[in-house]
Amino acid sequence: MLDKQKELRYQQAGVVVLPNHLADDFEAFCRSNPAPLPLLYRSQSGETSCPPLAKHADIR
Repeated sequence: MLDKQKELRYQQAGVVVLPNHLADDFEAFCRSNPAPLPLLYRSQSGETSCPPLAKHADIR
C-alpha cells in the first residue's frame, strides 16, 4: 500500500513560456534551484502537448 501512495504524489508547478534563445539558460537556472523551480518538462519549439505529464493537454 505504501508504494502505491508514493506513486500518487502531486507537485505544484507553473508554466513558463519564453523565447527559444533563453531556454538553455532558464533550464540551467532551474536545475541549480530544484526546490523552488522544479523543471518537470521542457518542450520543443512548436510543441503543444506534454505527454509525460498530461496525455491530452494542449497548451497554446
